[in-house]
This record gives sequence, C-alpha cells and structure tokens, in this order.
Amino acid sequence: MIARSGTSGTAYWSAYDPGHGGGLEQTFWNPLSEVENVLSVVGAVPYRSPSGDRHVYLFVRTGGAKGEDKLVLWKYDLEREMWTGMIDDLNSPAGVTSFTAVVLQQSTEAWPPSVVLRAADGAVYRNQLNAEGTG
Repeated sequence: MIARSGTSGTAYWSAYDPGHGGGLEQTFWNPLSEVENVLSVVGAVPYRSPSGDRHVYLFVRTGGAKGEDKLVLWKYDLEREMWTGMIDDLNSPAGVTSFTAVVLQQSTEAWPPSVVLRAADGAVYRNQLNAEGTG
C-alpha cells in the first residue's frame, strides 16, 4: 500500500500479508525518504523481467528544484521483500515541465510497465520501460 502525506509531501508504504495472522498482517507505515516533494502517487504495477526478477514498480510525480515536474520510479523486490532501486528522474519529453500521469494497468506481469503523460498543453505521451525494467 502506498500513501502520500498532504502536509510533508513524503510518500509512505506498508505491506500486507494475510498469512501472517495474530493481528500483525500489516506492517507499520514507513517513509520512502529518498525523494522529497512528492506531488502525487501515479501508480504501481507488478513486472517479471525476462531474467525472472519480480518487482512492483512504483511511479510518483515530484516537484523539481526549478519548479518542473519529474517522474520518479521505485522498485520493490517481491522475492527479497525490500526496496531495491530508484530512478530519480525518468526522462520527460523535451520541453514538458508540467504534466499529469497514469500507469497503464495490465492483466499480466509479463509486460514492462508503461506510463502515459499528459502535458500542460494537452499533448499526450506514452512510454514503456525496457525489458529489464531499468528505464
């Protein structure tokens, strides 16, 4: 589960394991503190790379130092149950400094995650991560 503080702009995460039992199925909320000024949680999708690695890809929109929007990606390793990597700025289309975004939901974890951006001028862009899910 992912949430964002409206006060601090910090993103938080919590996991749920229905098999744990004893009232401890949900973990405490922990901050994703590597990136500041989270404007919105765009979405999260699972993906299994061709090498067999399984991750949840979390996309957030942040405010950059110069006032521009940035798209940031975190990866959660489903086998090791830990956050393993972050790409702090997925390249936005040239000249796009303000946008909204959605993650395309898929019926299988076999396809790399895709994100659709809508620029402030109304232009729409779609980008898919590469097969290894690294950009």
